[in-house]
Amino acid sequence: MKIWKIITALTILFLFIGMVSATDINNLKVPDGWKALGGGSYHEEGDSPGQGSGQNMMIQKWDDSFKEEYYQNITEEQYTVTDTGNNTYMYIDDFNEDAGSFEVVEIDGEKYFVNFWTVDNMDVEEIADTSLFMQEFNQLNNLKPVEV
Repeated sequence: MKIWKIITALTILFLFIGMVSATDINNLKVPDGWKALGGGSYHEEGDSPGQGSGQNMMIQKWDDSFKEEYYQNITEEQYTVTDTGNNTYMYIDDFNEDAGSFEVVEIDGEKYFVNFWTVDNMDVEEIADTSLFMQEFNQLNNLKPVEV
């Protein structure tokens, strides 16, 4: 009987350790002035999410289809992407009227796609800000872009 109590206690302990060590993408640190919207989405406070000149951020588990979707220029969709070095990229999507920066980071052995973008504002400074916010996000969470 005593052995079953020990086995049960060890099982609960291992489950607890697994839950504590798992990263929740909703609990990552974000730059000051940003608000978590849930599901890996964040928005710079002061603007409505997805509206006007506000900055947005999305982090989602990497999917190999992203390589074709985000990393290639697509003329007919007016989508242009530029490799800015160090496994980071900037893009302009004239068709969807947004622009920003993206990368892939590794968290607890899993790859995540991180995208910072601005909507309806193709101002060069706004687009450049997406890269600065991405760098700050990486520093806050001790992350580095990885190659895919």
